[in-house]
Amino acid sequence: SEEVLMAITGLIKNAIKSAHEKSWMENREYRHYSGDCQPKDNSPILYKLHEVDNCVERQPPAIPLQKSA
Repeated sequence: SEEVLMAITGLIKNAIKSAHEKSWMENREYRHYSGDCQPKDNSPILYKLHEVDNCVERQPPAIPLQKSA
């Protein structure tokens, strides 16, 4: 669940939502599941922690903020 992913990785809810919309792909970083093996878009989500970690590791270093004088 999102709550477990947040606790394990330190990602915040908005970061997870943004990643779902912009960079994560179903069956790569996450997948929907259901007891009848016929998941729908609104079915619960299982996250692939290893792939989520890989996504974070692929990001470039943060750009330093400009200090004002």
